[in-house]
Amino acid sequence: MATMHRARRRSTIAATVVLFALVAAACSSSGSGGTGGGGNSSTAPPTTAGTAVKGGSVTWGLPAETSGGWCLQEGNLAISGIQVARAIYDTLTVPDANEKYTGMLAQSVTGNAANTVWTIKLRSGITFHDGSKLDATVVKNNLDAYRGAYPNRSPLLFAFVFKPYINAVKVIDPMTVEVDTVPWVAFPAYLYSSGRLGILAQAQLDDKNTCASKLIGTGPFMIKDWKRNDHFTAVRNPNYWRKDKNGVQLPYLDQITFKPIVESAQMVNGIQAGNVSLALDDGAINIVQYRQFAKDGKINLTESAKKPELAYTMFNTTVPPFNNINARLAFAYAVDRNKENTLRNKDVSALASGPFGPDVMGYVKDTKLPTYDVAKAKSYVAKYKQETGKDLQFTYLSAGTDPEGLKTIDLIKSYVEAAGLKMSVKAVDESQGINNVIGKQFQAVGWRNHPGFDPDTEWVWWHCDNPTGTCSNPVNFSGFNDPVINKAFEDARKTTDVAQRTKDYQTVNNQFAKMVYNGWGWETDWTIPAQLNVHGINNLPLPDGSAPFPGFTSGVDPAGIWVSK
Repeated sequence: MATMHRARRRSTIAATVVLFALVAAACSSSGSGGTGGGGNSSTAPPTTAGTAVKGGSVTWGLPAETSGGWCLQEGNLAISGIQVARAIYDTLTVPDANEKYTGMLAQSVTGNAANTVWTIKLRSGITFHDGSKLDATVVKNNLDAYRGAYPNRSPLLFAFVFKPYINAVKVIDPMTVEVDTVPWVAFPAYLYSSGRLGILAQAQLDDKNTCASKLIGTGPFMIKDWKRNDHFTAVRNPNYWRKDKNGVQLPYLDQITFKPIVESAQMVNGIQAGNVSLALDDGAINIVQYRQFAKDGKINLTESAKKPELAYTMFNTTVPPFNNINARLAFAYAVDRNKENTLRNKDVSALASGPFGPDVMGYVKDTKLPTYDVAKAKSYVAKYKQETGKDLQFTYLSAGTDPEGLKTIDLIKSYVEAAGLKMSVKAVDESQGINNVIGKQFQAVGWRNHPGFDPDTEWVWWHCDNPTGTCSNPVNFSGFNDPVINKAFEDARKTTDVAQRTKDYQTVNNQFAKMVYNGWGWETDWTIPAQLNVHGINNLPLPDGSAPFPGFTSGVDPAGIWVSK
């Protein structure tokens, strides 16, 4: 999905295109292989906080506002919006530490032998914030709304995720839903969809006018008020269904105030001054400062590079110059990713080798990406001109005006122009940038996506149903139609054999490197800096007792956050 990079971002699309793991999009980076610093590690704050206590409130800094609101079927949620959604709504499934999708609102999700009929059994005794009951009918209506088969809702990108592949959704009994699909091994992962597939109450689902702002979920918190670009305040749900391992009803906090803080420096200042209780931040320059604060004993810091998103330059392969592989190769050889990572990321992040980070099925450590070589870059510039009769020139779209992101773009510009490419920069606000990408009105753009979940969730971005010609998939923003990638996704979707699925996704990874559809940048590390009295970050067991997913690409469970007195 898409989200934005801040200090290390070359552009900043934070309010991004909705979908399932859908668009966690927008950020940036460029480049090709190698390893930066950072790596695949996780640090947690001290465990001496003691037993969790109830009460208190926090101010939670987020990197962007979600201006479109939280009518989830139609919303535009990047990571900031997902974090708020996780406070208000619950999903049917949730990934655990081993990326097994276990039940949240669902007691169980089981498929038949062909993985074409999925039975969802719901937990009993759960109510929405308005007192209405969670049952099979409201879940069916939600799933129909996500796939574009419910009259009161008009889904955006989710329709492309579900509509072609779900044949029917049926109520079997008051607490059981059956979903008929194409052969689809990874279907339980889509019932989570990076935290975007929350279940709305019937009243919100049928609200034609204020669905985006009058939120009614089953989650640990309820909306109190929302002032765009200032704050979103949520208060404890007194009837929340979950309890901790000691039998204490969740959530612990009385109130959370989410604050959009777009400027990187302001986020650090808020943490340093104590005005922000905790934050969700991936800015490399900020991370360096947070680490020093933590070393000095001033804050707690929780980091995760597990199951990372990838930051990269996305090429539009449907228009010149990047419809020509020589142009893509020229860019890839021109950018010194190692030096860029040092200058702009302080080597906090590891360089990406493709669309899947370490620990993700399909990861390949060395995909033989182009490495920095000005002479080779110049040779491909010459080949491009020889084939097209035109100079290799393009516009780099910056979806946002964060100063640190623009500095990164300027650095890229210096690299590519030293190799003979001509690059101009077009900076627009985040919403306009997303619209440009959706409409393929760009040549190259800084982007961030692919948040480390089951690789089948990337189908929506890269698979094309038509075997030849222009890709018919409108959310394949790059526009390529690659038969090797198409077949690998199709084969992997049909089998439960993990070794075979891994091999198929490695094929996807290697084909990306061969065809240079993206200029891969780095793996994004997410951090949660917090004041010393804030505890319980990403360590609340899931309903079945398993440990939570270790990555922060869809935020963390707010029900487990607590403050010491």
